[in-house]
Formats: sequence, structure tokens, C-alpha cells
Amino acid sequence: MPLPRFDFRLDAEALVSLSEREVRALADLTPFWESEADPLVRGWFRQMFETEGAAGGERWAPLSPATQKLKEADGRGGMPLLRWTDTMYRSLVNRADPNQRKSVSPTAFFLGTGATHDGFPYPLMHQRGWTMHNFYRTAVAPRSVLPRRLVPEVFPDTWRAELERALAGYLARIAQ
Repeated sequence: MPLPRFDFRLDAEALVSLSEREVRALADLTPFWESEADPLVRGWFRQMFETEGAAGGERWAPLSPATQKLKEADGRGGMPLLRWTDTMYRSLVNRADPNQRKSVSPTAFFLGTGATHDGFPYPLMHQRGWTMHNFYRTAVAPRSVLPRRLVPEVFPDTWRAELERALAGYLARIAQ
């Protein structure tokens, strides 16, 4: 599965108008990733959980009756989708969570989860969906924490606009 990607393009006219400080800032976006992108991305993950996927354009499939019964027997029947234990949720929205996977470089930012259950990478399985093979085959519908179609043209426009505004604000502050 390709990772989400935001491409920022500057035309020649825009480049000519950038100060030397802004050009240097574009070469190393590490401070931007940490101060601006990190809270935005965590907010997007929070939105996905709060809206059960609708924020990314596709509401998550409801639990099967069997899974709902298991959840209720565990005393967590009222918990929202994908928040049975909150392990995956916490790893994506809390900076200090031990299951968080984050990588920052001058030109890239990655935030993900390393959450597993008995070694099983269940966040990846939720993202893609899977088939269980026990006494019978059961298809488990995808419940994508990230929008399933991760190409810039279909990434939620509101998220793209937020990130672009944040980058413009960052560059404006650098220019001062």
C-alpha cells in the first residue's frame, strides 16, 4: 500500500519571490514537520476515529453480530469501532505512546502505528480487510484508518488545504 503523499509544487514565479531564508527552509522542513504537520496528522487520525472513517470519505463497516457479542462480553460494548482496547487509537494520537512509529527527515514525515496483538499486525489488517479461516471463511471488511485511496487527487481536500495553509504560514514566519 503506498503511503500518503503531499506534493507541493512551486512555479518559477513563486520561486523568484521567495527569500533566501524561505528557500533554505524548504530544503529542510524538519521544524515544520514537528511543529505544524505532526499536530495536523494526529488531528486527522482523531477525526477518522471520531467519525468512524467518514472524515476520510468512507464510513467503516459495522461490526458483525458475533464480534459485537464478544465486545459486549468483554465489557466494551459501548466502545466505538476500532477502539476495543484503544491501543491503536492512542498510538496514532498521543505523542508519547510506545506503539507510535514516527520518522522525520528534512523532506519527509511519517506517523504510524506498531500496535500488535500477540504479534498480529491488526492495524494493517483493518486498513486492508482480511479473511478469517477458522471453521468457515469469514470476510472482514476494511475499516481504513487512513483514507483507502491515498493519492493526492482524492485525499480529503480539507486536509490538503489545512496542510498547505500551515506550510504557507510557516514560510511567512520564516521570512520575517
